[in-house]
Amino acid sequence: MTKVKGKTPLTKKRKVPIILIIVACVVAAALIFGAVLGIIAIVKRSRAVVSYGGVTMDKGEAAFFVSRYKVSHISSLRAKGIAAEDTAEFWASAAEDGVSYGERLNDGAVLYLKEIVVGCYLFDRYASLTGDDRDAISRAVDEVIEYHADGDRDKFEAEAEKLGFDYSDFTDATTMLYKANKAFAAIYGEDGSAISSDATACAEYLNEYSHVKLLFIRTEEKMTKDEEGREVFTPLTDEEKAERLAVIEKIKGAIDAKDGEDGQMTQTAFESFLQKHGEGDATMDSLGYYFHPNAEMTAEFAEAFPTVVERALAMEKGEFDYAETTVQDEELEGFDGFCFIYKYDASAGAYASDELEIWFSDFLWDASVASFTEAMDELIAAADEGKRISEVDAVNIPMNTVFAPKF
Repeated sequence: MTKVKGKTPLTKKRKVPIILIIVACVVAAALIFGAVLGIIAIVKRSRAVVSYGGVTMDKGEAAFFVSRYKVSHISSLRAKGIAAEDTAEFWASAAEDGVSYGERLNDGAVLYLKEIVVGCYLFDRYASLTGDDRDAISRAVDEVIEYHADGDRDKFEAEAEKLGFDYSDFTDATTMLYKANKAFAAIYGEDGSAISSDATACAEYLNEYSHVKLLFIRTEEKMTKDEEGREVFTPLTDEEKAERLAVIEKIKGAIDAKDGEDGQMTQTAFESFLQKHGEGDATMDSLGYYFHPNAEMTAEFAEAFPTVVERALAMEKGEFDYAETTVQDEELEGFDGFCFIYKYDASAGAYASDELEIWFSDFLWDASVASFTEAMDELIAAADEGKRISEVDAVNIPMNTVFAPKF
């Protein structure tokens, strides 16, 4: 039988599917791209003055930020009555604690640089620059060039060089500054209200409030209502004064009693005194008052009753105390006497209660600021100082009072 010449199935050339070729090319490109990015990241880290979470700041960018920090630092020293000047002699002089002002300047500058990179990191984690953001950054850069360098980039470069940075450093630093300034809003919203969705953070901040019940007993006047239902104050008779003073002494004695003594004040006893002798707001008698050092309503209440607020903030939960009250205010007449205080746990979710809204008008803002500050402090402590940190000497970097981008 004659054999047909040609390739057998085992020797026939196989065609590689086009899809495999495409996949291989994509994978190869990705590996190359990844390698390039890795090299860039390594180079950036090697040049970094400070860094955190992949955000790095090089020497030129750092020089810009230090030149601006120096301006605010000297202003703060002068505000304290210190005759600060940007001179070698001043920076070499020692402060009251023996540390030179130059060392303090450098320490503060490094901390500021870390604040910037951490702020950028937080912004990048929760948001990204929009078209409007990029426009705002470009405008800020252009306005500086226009108004402080007559729109001439070369002129800008010549002046900026004296401060240790160039145009590229300035634009990059402006972007970093913008992100750092927007980090808070990216996480909590402009008004801080986004923290309301974080029940844990809100509960933690609420726990910082002093939740108290207040028993006011007047010693000069009593509150009654006229025929139209309006509150009026009338002087106490001598007999009424004596009765009230006796009650006051009884309550004071119960609060002053030592552990285990008969008649010692308890929550039940305090509630009983409040029901029998209280002349405060009925709603507040039931729900209590909420004080916090940063709250607006607390500050307003303290204007009338400073000692009451002071003691309420200092007390521990479960404790009792009292303060003498004297108010020189026509709208608060009739409060000469004593205020008895009982401090106890805050009610869960109190900050969201309509009935207690007066005490929590700025709660979300204050809570978000506190949460953001705590996060910043933790991350700043973990920020890295690069090998080139020693090349950024705040003492020798001039003040930059001109090239300041505004958003």
